[in-house]
Amino acid sequence: MAASTRNAGSYHFHARSVCRAAMAVNIATATSTRPRLNSWFFGDLGFLIADEAKTADGIGRFSVFQHGSINSHPQHGAHPVSGTIFYNWFDSGAEAGPLGYPIADPIHHEDIWYNQQFVGGTLSGTVAISQKLYWPLTNAYDLPSQTTARNVSPVEPGENYETRFLPCINYELAESVLLAEFKVAGMNGRKVSLSCGRFRTHMAPNPEATGAPGHFANYPPTRADWYNFLGCAGYTFNGEVFFDADDGHWGRQRMNTRPGIKSVMLADDVNRFVTGWAGLD
Repeated sequence: MAASTRNAGSYHFHARSVCRAAMAVNIATATSTRPRLNSWFFGDLGFLIADEAKTADGIGRFSVFQHGSINSHPQHGAHPVSGTIFYNWFDSGAEAGPLGYPIADPIHHEDIWYNQQFVGGTLSGTVAISQKLYWPLTNAYDLPSQTTARNVSPVEPGENYETRFLPCINYELAESVLLAEFKVAGMNGRKVSLSCGRFRTHMAPNPEATGAPGHFANYPPTRADWYNFLGCAGYTFNGEVFFDADDGHWGRQRMNTRPGIKSVMLADDVNRFVTGWAGLD
């Protein structure tokens, strides 16, 4: 499809910052010795990494955490914003964008999904970026020595880099073996599935055998590459609609409406992963 003809060598998942919006402060300054505000904030926001400051309009104030922020306004009060809701809000310009300040805390809708109201509208998503958005799939009895003779079903979530990911890359598993699933809001519990065959021939082909660069800086992709990709795909599939998908496909995107870091994920009409990319303008 047209989207898959992009220069894959320019779209790497080798760094977490590639697929996460640049925040107002350097997240690398975070330290576990900073105080926690309370258990709720620690659970969804992580540790405080920047002291409270004024917003750009001089009216409100905000504090930055590892996984989101707390923003306050004299008329609307103080409210936490985190998870995929935070990234979609931040990508739209945060309080300076069309959504403006948060005016309520997130309200649980169903399963892992929440709704949060802002001055300019409502966002739906999660309040945490976690493995509730994606599942690396494995078998309870998987062992590296059994990679050529395993029964591929049933599957369950679990660490799978050694037991399923590397055997897939090394062509020790059938194309149909599933590597991961991604949960997407509004799909009535259905998930996007990622097969071994699609990943090893399109996302991470062997450059010596195929001459194709693939979508990763390393071959084979490292454990960090694999889990950064899963996290990136999980919350990109919960971003805004990507309107340039070909017939028979659909997609979601993050931060493609203004300059900066972008990510796109595409699936087909039966919710099989097709392709994805992330990178800078």
